[in-house]
Amino acid sequence: MLNRVPEVNERVILTSKEFGCTTGNPVWGSIIGCPGTIYGVEGNNISAIIRVEWDNGSVNSYRYKHLDFYSTLSEDNPNIAFLRSKNK
Repeated sequence: MLNRVPEVNERVILTSKEFGCTTGNPVWGSIIGCPGTIYGVEGNNISAIIRVEWDNGSVNSYRYKHLDFYSTLSEDNPNIAFLRSKNK
């Protein structure tokens, strides 16, 4: 879960399975999981609506509890290794 108000252009991942796992909701850790970039934030508290464009081209809106910052992932995270192998 995000620990502060995010800013436009910050990178995030979807950690909640509340909406299922689809290209429009690419849950991190799934085969279709990918990071995304925030393109809008409406509000300045825990109720803020956070708009994300995923690296797969999909867009969607979430709340704090659904996302985490991409920068919080460690280099030994298997998702990072998988993502790098896809980009070679």
